[in-house]
Amino acid sequence: MSDRKIFFDSVLPLPPQPGPTADGMLLAAAEPQHGDEMLDVHFSLVLAPDAQKQLEARVAKGEVAPPEELDKIYTSNPADAEAPKAWLKAQGFELTHSTPDGIYARAKVSQIASSLEVNMSRVTKDGVTYNAASNAPSLPSASLERGRP
Repeated sequence: MSDRKIFFDSVLPLPPQPGPTADGMLLAAAEPQHGDEMLDVHFSLVLAPDAQKQLEARVAKGEVAPPEELDKIYTSNPADAEAPKAWLKAQGFELTHSTPDGIYARAKVSQIASSLEVNMSRVTKDGVTYNAASNAPSLPSASLERGRP
């Protein structure tokens, strides 16, 4: 088994069978032609554990941090984005832009399914149908380490 980090909280798990879901979505299997569709994906970057604890403590006290302070103190380390960016590029993703807390990328649905080891489905909600991961995505652990692709 490969050494991968699974992101369980990043998607709403979908049932394995097609049909209506408990929260009002209609689930259908993805057809082969849907694999060629492009999909935008956002990869969130984490705060340093100390910064996360400090921010949570301030919020618990009811403090409000000005946006400039949030942007300066409570963002991820830019170096932490380099390994995931290199891995995404090597997988064929197009990096569309980055922010202090995330990486935005595009790829074909079939590439996303393969690279992130997810099952893709077609979901209809409020009359709009779109591609969605039906299980938790994962990344190779090495792609998350600073200085390693």
